Amino acid sequence: MNPTEYIGLGLALKSLSFYISFERIDTGYGFKVRRCISLKENVTDDQKKCIEVWANTHDLTVYGFKTIQREELVRKWMDILEPFEFLMKAKDRVNYWQMKWILDNPYPRIPKTQVRNWPKFRQWVDDFDANKEKLELDYLN
Repeated sequence: MNPTEYIGLGLALKSLSFYISFERIDTGYGFKVRRCISLKENVTDDQKKCIEVWANTHDLTVYGFKTIQREELVRKWMDILEPFEFLMKAKDRVNYWQMKWILDNPYPRIPKTQVRNWPKFRQWVDDFDANKEKLELDYLN
């Protein structure tokens, strides 16, 4: 890596945010998981250019969208950043690993020929909460 790429990596680790939210819907279990990666608002254009230099070496970009939401792009960003996650701020590490958990453990889908499996869904919710609690204990305390 050239020096600009190292700077871009450092800025990416400092400037990326990982968000998980739940949106209420009228089908399925009544909600949809939303996940995205975005740049924090205080990133300057020059910083964004450095991040872009690093991102381009991995066939990624920070230009052209406000948030990264497509699952395949989120997964690619997560995989490329994983070796460096220990350099992130504690709260960002919690959010990073919680998003990784969501990607690896999607909530149970309802096949068209079946009804809701509430026990399976409740177990997923309990697992999600337990994972988040463990991450917060590990990184924030």
